[in-house]
Amino acid sequence: MKKGKTLFTVLIILSLSALYTPVRYMADLNSNGKYSYVMTVDDEGKLKVEIFYYSNLRKGSSWVLVPKNFTEWKLEVLEGEIESSEIKDAYTKTGEKYVFYYNFTYNFTSSNSFKIKITYEMDYGSIIVEPQCLFFSPQIGFNPQDSCIVHIFFPKTAVLDADVMYPQPAGIEEQPNAYEVTFYLQDNMARIAIEYTTINPPDIVKIKRGIYTVETPKRYLNLAERLINAYETVYNNLTRIFSTNLTSVYVKFYAPSLEDLWIGGFIPFNGTHLSEINLNLFFIRTSPGYWEQIAIHELIHHFVWAAGISPNLLWFHEGLAEYISFELTLGAGWTGAEDRRERLEIIAEALKQEYGFIQDWRPGKLSGNIIMYYAAAYSVVKELAQSYGGLEFYRKFFSQIKGFKNITSTDTLVYYLSKCAEEDLTPKFIQWRFNVVNIYAVHEAIQEGKDAVARQLPIAQPWATVARKLIEQAEDAIRRGDLKEALMKAIIGGFIAKISLTLTILTVGAVVLLIMRRLICEEI
Repeated sequence: MKKGKTLFTVLIILSLSALYTPVRYMADLNSNGKYSYVMTVDDEGKLKVEIFYYSNLRKGSSWVLVPKNFTEWKLEVLEGEIESSEIKDAYTKTGEKYVFYYNFTYNFTSSNSFKIKITYEMDYGSIIVEPQCLFFSPQIGFNPQDSCIVHIFFPKTAVLDADVMYPQPAGIEEQPNAYEVTFYLQDNMARIAIEYTTINPPDIVKIKRGIYTVETPKRYLNLAERLINAYETVYNNLTRIFSTNLTSVYVKFYAPSLEDLWIGGFIPFNGTHLSEINLNLFFIRTSPGYWEQIAIHELIHHFVWAAGISPNLLWFHEGLAEYISFELTLGAGWTGAEDRRERLEIIAEALKQEYGFIQDWRPGKLSGNIIMYYAAAYSVVKELAQSYGGLEFYRKFFSQIKGFKNITSTDTLVYYLSKCAEEDLTPKFIQWRFNVVNIYAVHEAIQEGKDAVARQLPIAQPWATVARKLIEQAEDAIRRGDLKEALMKAIIGGFIAKISLTLTILTVGAVVLLIMRRLICEEI
């Protein structure tokens, strides 16, 4: 299933809209100094970042964001002197603490001009799965009283297009050994995203271990190993929960476009089977556990399918994939998944337990704000778990339906969930605004029909047989998950069964009357 996490769509695109304000270069008339970011990305996606700061003030202060924990950084004072400095926590404009960046604040003096240089490197400045590439800058942040220009250099093997750059660049120039893309920033907190392609040929390898095969560019072999390790960590728990095993798992890495940057991963579904897992490598730049949660989420879809739940029951697929992947990743100590879980729960809280809109959610069918669908599906699965035993509740559920393939309707699902909860969950689902039929009422109607048929005398034919056929069709409808049809046929079959003797007498009487009328006509 394609992970249309509008969580990512909203958060990233709104951030882009808020942080990237492309403007023509503004003269430094009102600024204390000027920051110049020089970023150089190579054919492997590695990024070198150089941050220069210039000021003509004899005495002043400024601040800039520097890496906290993902790489080392180096400071050089080229002109003037730093009198004092402080490294402290950095915060977004909405007050959230940055996970990967510090605020480096400093006071300086100079006799004529002041100049410093900060350098650091990143392994994943660009995500590259040939020919697709995506550059995503480190967080740019500096004193709003200063100005900023950004120069990004790409190798000559890159194919650049200004239409897929955010924000729009001030210019793209060809240099002797590189392409230079320039941005002038008005806002002091920004990121730059550039989608491009490369003429370099792919170097794809397949790493196999046990049931797992990962197709990856050679440069990401370490990530393939990391992925398989994560899968092996949770596999036994998943087999216990779902009462099934997988015979093979095939994973492909990909570099996203700007348009689908927010999609963590997806699995193609052709109507009869699930295909390979596709994982977006962009999310390796997140906290440990975030990418693992996405990867395990996709693996869980294969388990849910193997256990007998149709992908057309998408809300349950996605709810289980979210809930169980959160439980397992956080249980393994991968705390990066906590951020996604918190955001889903905040969105779900605003829904006020009105979750029924997800009932008709199908693969490829999106309407409204998709993050609401994920949040609602996760909340239903989580709230049931909290009330009836956590992961053990779902272990009981999948153990109960083992061998019962292709549950396709919410009505049938609620019936089996109710059996595990040892109480009728229909009222709860109705309270959540689901449109469900009480399967207990259907079974009751079927049993009443069977009892009525059994009470009839042998002479109550053919209507007793008609009633029995309708009851059998009602049972077949249950197996197909169509409880509305099952209830209708059970009620009609039961009604016919109860009056089958009367209907038989009327039928026989009508036949006798018809024969007598024909005989009379013949005599005349």
